[in-house]
Amino acid sequence: VTATATVKVTRTATPASRGLQRADRGTEAFLACVVHRESRGNPRAQNPHSTASGLFQFLDGTWRNVTSMSGIGTQYARAKDAPSSVQWAVARWTVEHIGRSPWRATVPGTGC
Repeated sequence: VTATATVKVTRTATPASRGLQRADRGTEAFLACVVHRESRGNPRAQNPHSTASGLFQFLDGTWRNVTSMSGIGTQYARAKDAPSSVQWAVARWTVEHIGRSPWRATVPGTGC
């Protein structure tokens, strides 16, 4: 008698792969609005009055903290140094795990 079994192989997503996946529609719309308001879609944008940079205008300290916590983009010292895909992944992770508060100054009165 020969028995066969079907084994379902599941791959556990790493923090980085989870961040690269699209978030829900509300989060994606919120982040698209932030990109438009903060950088007009320029991944190399630099605020002339602070350390904020990149698509989402992460302050350098916030970028270091969030990339360290998420494990995504740790090799980039500043947001603007990271490719757009990494900036989006870090922003998605931030909304999922911290919330929208890093962009609270953007939200009032902007429609985001």
